[in-house]
Amino acid sequence: MVQAYKHSEVRYDMRIAICDDFPEFTKELRNKIEDVCARRDWSLTCLVFTSARSILTSDLSDTQVAFLDIDMPEYNGLEIAKELRIKY
Repeated sequence: MVQAYKHSEVRYDMRIAICDDFPEFTKELRNKIEDVCARRDWSLTCLVFTSARSILTSDLSDTQVAFLDIDMPEYNGLEIAKELRIKY
């Protein structure tokens, strides 16, 4: 007798940070990410930052992905990525 195994559905909880000094862009990117997650039935926690200082002083210890603007006034995205990498 062959026994059928039911595969349990994998539930994803996406934790994402977006940092860009243009609020319009962060809103558009967040909407696109929300659409993708909704189609896949993934839960989403999306933190949005409009300055380098705000993202660097936040607790992102459970964040999986960060979308960083390369050209910002205080720091560029590569500098932010370096600081986050060191911190986490």
